[in-house]
Amino acid sequence: MPTDHDHFMIDIETYDVTPSAVILSIGAERILGSGTFYVEIDPNTQYERTASIATKEWWAKQGNPPIHGTTTLHDALTSLAHWLKSLSEEPIIWCKGTDFDTVILAHAYKQLNLEVPWKYYNVRDCRTVFKLCNAPKVGAEHNALEDAMAQSDELIRCLSKLNVELA
Repeated sequence: MPTDHDHFMIDIETYDVTPSAVILSIGAERILGSGTFYVEIDPNTQYERTASIATKEWWAKQGNPPIHGTTTLHDALTSLAHWLKSLSEEPIIWCKGTDFDTVILAHAYKQLNLEVPWKYYNVRDCRTVFKLCNAPKVGAEHNALEDAMAQSDELIRCLSKLNVELA
């Protein structure tokens, strides 16, 4: 049974830095609970989304970009929404900045005429919390799930250090 509010860390990997970016993978972790979500998406199924040459070149230097996904964007977004809603009636979404991951995901949901599975006022920025507690750089693996899990762990450490609880 879903709870009223649960907190989730989300991270994505993309082929661009604009709201219309091709989404390569989505990783999420339920903060202070059990459960993770991960999917790699076929970039060739995202016809109206954008990929920049600079970002593709950057990925080529990383060695192992998540470009071999077989899931369609529609199926990935539907699965993420189902996973979130199965755990929380009104999920609170954390990510590293509020102008990248959730903006790109929301754009994709709207483009595919799907309901965004969180309310805009339930998006939180862990980067600000990390700055407040002088946390080291977190989540540089460029794997959406590993980054989400590392960011979730660091968020819990920082909130504890700041004597703040998730509510």
